[in-house]
Amino acid sequence: MVKRILSAMSLSIFMAVLVNAEQKDIPMKSDKKEVRKDSVDTIKVVNETPVKIICCIPPMPSFPGNIQQFLSDNLVWPAGRKNKKVEGKVIVKFYIERDGTCSQFKILRSLNPAFDAEALRVLKLMPKWNVDSMAEGGTWFVLPVRFKKQKSQL
Repeated sequence: MVKRILSAMSLSIFMAVLVNAEQKDIPMKSDKKEVRKDSVDTIKVVNETPVKIICCIPPMPSFPGNIQQFLSDNLVWPAGRKNKKVEGKVIVKFYIERDGTCSQFKILRSLNPAFDAEALRVLKLMPKWNVDSMAEGGTWFVLPVRFKKQKSQL
């Protein structure tokens, strides 16, 4: 036990002498690369204008009027016993040319051959679409044509 106390005391004395010797013998020299404690660090703030991203998406053509009203006014329920209980939608894809005319009609989702034919018949009756400034070519458009019975038809 006494050995531990003596070794601890001698170690602490040795450390105190070493610290005092280092403080006296080594002069403090500032290095040019080192930042002085009395200097104030400043950050240069650069006022940058935000980068403007210009997105060039050509405007989509629009139907002159209400397309749903046009469809409801012109669609006729296909005749036949099989079609009395059928309801749903036919999804049609077509191409709108630069002059606003529609062409290249394709059925993407069929309901029934009679309903598909009726949807194509009515879509071919559409007037020219409003085309402001389309780029070089036209554009494709996908339109669902809904067939739902009115309460008066039941």
